[in-house]
Amino acid sequence: MSASVIGAEARTLPLVSNIEFCGLSFDQNYGLVIRFCGGAPPGPARSDTSDTRKRFWEQVDRLQYGGLVAPVTKQPRRPAGVDLALLTSCE
Repeated sequence: MSASVIGAEARTLPLVSNIEFCGLSFDQNYGLVIRFCGGAPPGPARSDTSDTRKRFWEQVDRLQYGGLVAPVTKQPRRPAGVDLALLTSCE
């Protein structure tokens, strides 16, 4: 069963994998800044051809200030954990 929303447009959101902590700094305008880096999502974003990768990134919605993110963590012999957070960005 699929859910649909009347009057809403379809959106493609990338699933980013292998997220790692990349840095921590303090910005005069934004306060504490925490940077995370991640791998490209499976599919066209990992294509060998740059045109295919470019087309993919032009079509997906980027994470925006105030967006909701849900990191999923998995450790051996433990159930997956899901945390919810609001995204803030200084870019």
